[in-house]
Amino acid sequence: GELNPTILIFLVNMSYQIELGNFIVDNDYLDIAGNFLNNWNGTEDHLIDTDGDGIYKISFTNLESGDVIEFKFRINGSWDTAEFPGEGNRVYTVTLGENSLEYWFNDENGK
Repeated sequence: GELNPTILIFLVNMSYQIELGNFIVDNDYLDIAGNFLNNWNGTEDHLIDTDGDGIYKISFTNLESGDVIEFKFRINGSWDTAEFPGEGNRVYTVTLGENSLEYWFNDENGK
C-alpha cells in the first residue's frame, strides 16, 4: 500500500497550569480525547515533555487529509479536569503532510 505522509503533532503548553498548581509535573499527566481516539475515551499514550520546558507533545499518523477532528485535552484522563468545561470542543481539519498544532491548555497563557 501507499504510505500515508500525513502526521498530526499536538504541542500543548502547560506552563501556566503548572504555575497555578493545576498541573503537578511529577504526579499528573496530560492526554487527549477526541472523535478520532477510541470514541472520546482518550489515548493510552500521554503527551510528554521531553525537555522540561512545559510543552507536552504527542503525534498521530492514523489520520487522512480532509479528516475533521474534534478533541479536548485532559489532566489525568478525567473529564472533570478537561479544558473548556461545559463548552465546545477544539476542531481541526487535517491537511496533507505535517500538521503541527500548538495550544495553551484551556487557551490560558498567563497573560
